[in-house]
Amino acid sequence: TRDPNVEAPLARERQLAVSPDAPTAVQNRKEGIRTYTDRHPEADDFYDKTGEFEVNNKDLNDYETFKSGLSADDKAVFERALKDNPYFYFLDFENVGGIPSPLPLKFTYADGSTKEMMIPAEIWRYSQKTVTKLFVETKKVTSVELDAAHQIADAERANNAWPSRNVPSRIELFRQSGGGARNQMADALQELKAKQTPQGASAPLASTPK
Repeated sequence: TRDPNVEAPLARERQLAVSPDAPTAVQNRKEGIRTYTDRHPEADDFYDKTGEFEVNNKDLNDYETFKSGLSADDKAVFERALKDNPYFYFLDFENVGGIPSPLPLKFTYADGSTKEMMIPAEIWRYSQKTVTKLFVETKKVTSVELDAAHQIADAERANNAWPSRNVPSRIELFRQSGGGARNQMADALQELKAKQTPQGASAPLASTPK
């Protein structure tokens, strides 16, 4: 939004998520231990009173300068974006194998709904190695998966999702299976072995005619 009154609280939340308070400080607050400046507010200096994410006059002036510098068309687009409040996602794709391929994608949103789309192989026409695509969504995306339905030739599926998942590759699955597919016909033609009486177990009693 570029509005400091909106962005500053969000920046504070992101900072806490990346660098939470030290465990000692958290424990002291739980135990009711107060710092020196808590007990003596007159000892606060400028930096105690003004946090990193406090909105100041320069922030407000920069925001007004930004808005006044927009053309009529850009201002209309900017206001429309603020009203619709979309989510912008930039996805980076890498062509590891070198063969241009379409990109079947599955988006999962915070409300549990999903959306599937197919990006044609022409996306690689500008670059055969890497490409970045912008997606504008009306809802928050929680995960994106490439080729969820196994539609393209991809030997390495461990790098097909964001956030990343621990998925075995096809080569690993092939090795785990013993090197080949199950031969169902050969298995079905095997004779069924007779049940063996466990060693030390008593034999079943024969029925006595009445």
